[in-house]
Amino acid sequence: MTPRDVAGFSDLHQNLTVATVGGSWIFGVCPGAGLLTFFEVDVNSPPWAAVWFSGMALMMACIAGGITATVVSNKVSTRLREAAGPPGVSGWGDNGDSA
Repeated sequence: MTPRDVAGFSDLHQNLTVATVGGSWIFGVCPGAGLLTFFEVDVNSPPWAAVWFSGMALMMACIAGGITATVVSNKVSTRLREAAGPPGVSGWGDNGDSA
Protein backbone atom coordinates (compact mmCIF):
# COMPACT_ATOMS: atom_id res chain seq x y z
CA MET A 1 0.00 0.00 0.00
CA THR A 2 1.47 3.33 -1.06
CA PRO A 3 1.11 6.64 0.82
CA ARG A 4 -1.20 7.83 -1.95
CA ASP A 5 -3.49 4.85 -1.24
CA VAL A 6 -3.50 5.75 2.45
CA ALA A 7 -4.43 9.36 1.63
CA GLY A 8 -7.25 8.19 -0.64
CA PHE A 9 -8.53 5.79 2.00
CA SER A 10 -8.50 8.42 4.76
CA ASP A 11 -10.35 10.90 2.54
CA LEU A 12 -12.91 8.23 1.61
CA HIS A 13 -13.41 7.34 5.28
CA GLN A 14 -13.92 11.01 6.16
CA ASN A 15 -16.44 11.56 3.36
CA LEU A 16 -18.44 8.43 4.20
CA THR A 17 -18.51 9.27 7.90
CA VAL A 18 -19.71 12.82 7.29
CA ALA A 19 -22.37 11.51 4.88
CA THR A 20 -23.53 8.95 7.46
CA VAL A 21 -23.81 11.54 10.25
CA GLY A 22 -25.56 14.08 8.03
CA GLY A 23 -27.89 11.52 6.51
CA SER A 24 -28.79 10.09 9.90
CA TRP A 25 -29.74 13.52 11.20
CA ILE A 26 -31.57 14.64 8.05
CA PHE A 27 -33.44 11.41 7.32
CA GLY A 28 -33.64 9.87 10.80
CA VAL A 29 -33.52 12.12 13.82
CA CYS A 30 -35.49 15.14 12.61
CA PRO A 31 -38.38 13.22 10.97
CA GLY A 32 -38.39 10.68 13.82
CA ALA A 33 -38.71 13.37 16.47
CA GLY A 34 -41.51 14.98 14.47
CA LEU A 35 -43.40 11.69 14.16
CA LEU A 36 -43.02 10.92 17.86
CA THR A 37 -44.40 14.35 18.70
CA PHE A 38 -47.22 14.15 16.14
CA PHE A 39 -48.45 10.73 17.29
CA GLU A 40 -47.95 11.61 20.99
CA VAL A 41 -45.93 8.46 21.68
CA ASP A 42 -45.10 7.65 25.31
CA VAL A 43 -41.33 7.92 25.02
CA ASN A 44 -40.86 6.82 28.64
CA SER A 45 -41.95 3.26 27.84
CA PRO A 46 -39.12 0.68 27.70
CA PRO A 47 -39.31 -0.05 23.94
CA TRP A 48 -39.07 3.63 22.99
CA ALA A 49 -36.35 4.22 25.56
CA ALA A 50 -34.36 1.41 23.90
CA VAL A 51 -34.86 2.98 20.48
CA TRP A 52 -33.75 6.37 21.81
CA PHE A 53 -30.69 4.88 23.53
CA SER A 54 -29.58 2.95 20.44
CA GLY A 55 -30.11 6.00 18.23
CA MET A 56 -28.01 8.15 20.54
CA ALA A 57 -25.29 5.48 20.59
CA LEU A 58 -25.24 5.50 16.79
CA MET A 59 -25.01 9.30 16.71
CA MET A 60 -22.14 9.34 19.22
CA ALA A 61 -20.28 6.66 17.24
CA CYS A 62 -20.76 8.59 13.99
CA ILE A 63 -19.55 11.84 15.55
CA ALA A 64 -16.51 10.09 17.03
CA GLY A 65 -15.79 8.53 13.62
CA GLY A 66 -16.07 11.93 11.96
CA ILE A 67 -13.63 13.49 14.41
CA THR A 68 -11.21 10.59 13.97
CA ALA A 69 -11.49 10.69 10.18
CA THR A 70 -10.79 14.42 10.13
CA VAL A 71 -7.72 14.08 12.36
CA VAL A 72 -6.34 11.10 10.42
CA SER A 73 -6.98 12.81 7.06
CA ASN A 74 -5.18 15.97 8.17
CA LYS A 75 -2.21 13.99 9.52
CA VAL A 76 -1.92 11.94 6.33
CA SER A 77 -2.09 15.06 4.16
CA THR A 78 0.58 16.77 6.28
CA ARG A 79 2.89 13.76 6.11
CA LEU A 80 2.49 13.53 2.34
CA ARG A 81 3.42 17.20 1.93
CA GLU A 82 6.42 16.87 4.25
CA ALA A 83 7.72 13.62 2.76
CA ALA A 84 10.87 14.23 0.80
CA GLY A 85 11.87 11.89 -1.98
CA PRO A 86 15.35 11.25 -3.33
CA PRO A 87 17.05 14.17 -5.14
CA GLY A 88 15.62 14.75 -8.61
CA VAL A 89 12.49 12.68 -7.94
CA SER A 90 9.15 14.23 -7.20
CA GLY A 91 7.72 13.61 -3.72
CA TRP A 92 4.72 11.50 -2.77
CA GLY A 93 2.55 14.59 -2.49
CA ASP A 94 3.03 15.42 -6.17
CA ASN A 95 -0.26 14.82 -7.96
CA GLY A 96 1.30 14.73 -11.43
CA ASP A 97 -0.54 17.77 -12.80
CA SER A 98 2.68 19.47 -13.81
CA ALA A 99 3.72 16.68 -16.19
